[in-house]
Amino acid sequence: MTATAAITIVDSATSSSDLAWAAAAQGAPSGTAYLVREQTAGRGRRGAGWSSHRGGMYFSILLRPAIDTRHWFGLSFVAALAMRAELAACLGNVPVQVKWPNDILADGGKI
Repeated sequence: MTATAAITIVDSATSSSDLAWAAAAQGAPSGTAYLVREQTAGRGRRGAGWSSHRGGMYFSILLRPAIDTRHWFGLSFVAALAMRAELAACLGNVPVQVKWPNDILADGGKI
């Protein structure tokens, strides 16, 4: 899978996922990403609403993996593991953990 590095920063949107899905429908390439500073209708797994106030960083990346769709469920967890490894390297002695399926915890707090 080849990915670009196009990141669009948006002040406010319904959700970063909505932007990524719309971009996917328009044919945007793998690697297209959105960072939103405030989500007005953020969602978690299975559509559960969540608080996503201004000042946070809400991020979605469009991937077009060349693997069978039956295996897509694990991509979010693999991405969380990669993020954990990078944060742990940057933060030194601060404990960094992954909470299933894709939450990152640093020093006990969700980031």
